[in-house]
Amino acid sequence: MKKKIDIEDTKTKVIILIISIALIIAIVSITSYHFMIKSKLPISNASKEEIEDIEEIKLPEGMLYHIVYLTNNINNITYDILIDENYNISMTSKVDSKESILNDKHTQVDFLDNNQKEWLINYLNNLDYPHNLDEEIKLKNSSYIISNYELEKRLINVESENYLLDIIINSLITKNATYYDYLMKDNNVTNYIIDTNYQKLDINDTKVIDLYNKIVPVRTLENHLNDEVYDSYKINELSNNTIISLTLNSFSIEEMFYNCIDDDENLTKICFVDNNLFDEKLKNIFGNISYDISIYNGYDTSLSCCFGYDKERNQLFINHFSGDELDDCLFTNIEYAYQIEDKLIIIEKTLYYILYDSNHPDYGTEEYYQQSLEEAGVYESIDKKILIPTLDISLDDYEDVLNELEPFVTYYAHTFTLSDDGNYYYTDIDRLN
Repeated sequence: MKKKIDIEDTKTKVIILIISIALIIAIVSITSYHFMIKSKLPISNASKEEIEDIEEIKLPEGMLYHIVYLTNNINNITYDILIDENYNISMTSKVDSKESILNDKHTQVDFLDNNQKEWLINYLNNLDYPHNLDEEIKLKNSSYIISNYELEKRLINVESENYLLDIIINSLITKNATYYDYLMKDNNVTNYIIDTNYQKLDINDTKVIDLYNKIVPVRTLENHLNDEVYDSYKINELSNNTIISLTLNSFSIEEMFYNCIDDDENLTKICFVDNNLFDEKLKNIFGNISYDISIYNGYDTSLSCCFGYDKERNQLFINHFSGDELDDCLFTNIEYAYQIEDKLIIIEKTLYYILYDSNHPDYGTEEYYQQSLEEAGVYESIDKKILIPTLDISLDDYEDVLNELEPFVTYYAHTFTLSDDGNYYYTDIDRLN
């Protein structure tokens, strides 16, 4: 009888022991997870399941910001950037990484002076961080996550496009402080106005809009592009090519399709421009100005057609469906307008954009991709003085791009002079900065 009691007692002790062990394991697990969250562990480029597979994670001590950026290229490089509370910046990177690289050795980088560091921290401090650190957020291609340990929150770029932040992150990766010289300067357009006692005009005024529309090539793209049209932006004066191209762009569709013949078995349509009508339209924009259609270089438009000169007919022509796709453009918009005496000046802000050429014979190859990385993108001016790195910009975003990248824009003053006939004519272009 006693033996039976001992057996029952032993079973009870074993059961109690098993339950106790299970409770201890559960408590330890919960406590560990709670400690990880409270310790502000960044999980920016790994899911919770991936974090559990990492044997040891060093919790960042004294860190203010943690930036994880994943490039969108063949190698998919992940960059891990830390900024401590003393504003020291350290960084590491790994090719095709599928897990957190927070544990990897971060090398301190020192390419910003104190003023640039202060600007950077102030900018990061003023960002909105909508997501809590304990939320699971997966990093997608060509994207970043910024964790702010003071706020215990993070920002991910899929929430909204922030072109300025793209530049800042890219500058950290490339260790290029040049961009901060632009970001920190006062690029207010009025700094470049040398006229005095002028009258500021509303940029939405009908007179301003109507004059600006005369110098915008409306059919090259809605965002006013094409290098050949804008060679005046390079030489800083109204060129023969620009005068003729802008006039051709003022033709209506009906006027363009007048006096046309089919060519190449009806694959293209060549329309010849009436010289008298052309002269009338040109003088409506430029007034009595000299020009020569016989030395016109012509250009391709965005609508698969090209403008040119026919020597035998001594006429300008429009050849539909034979033009090349454009691979560069100029983002433009009105920034300021004012009037002084007999002149009305419209100041235009611009950014130059080189596109990926999908028709390039090497398109899709690694060699062309690397070349595109070096050349394609947004520049502060048409002479490509500085490449402005961006993660993603589409042609439809040009107004937002110009507004957000205001520190980088190049200003041009377009002068319209009042004539004796009471009309304003386009008389001058001048680069301001």
